[in-house]
Amino acid sequence: MSSRQGASGSGVAGIDPRRPKYPISATRIPDGKGYKFTAENVTLLLQAAIKDVSPKA
Repeated sequence: MSSRQGASGSGVAGIDPRRPKYPISATRIPDGKGYKFTAENVTLLLQAAIKDVSPKA
């Protein structure tokens, strides 16, 4: 899974259920910088991304 925000993209690097607070790791593609996210944050970001690409009725 990858996401494009502006000119830089990021992708999910892994899911670690043993990290209860920040189980999702992501990597910024241009420079490889790593980030950790909560499951709730990822859910909100994906919902916002779906709204951005949905056709306008």
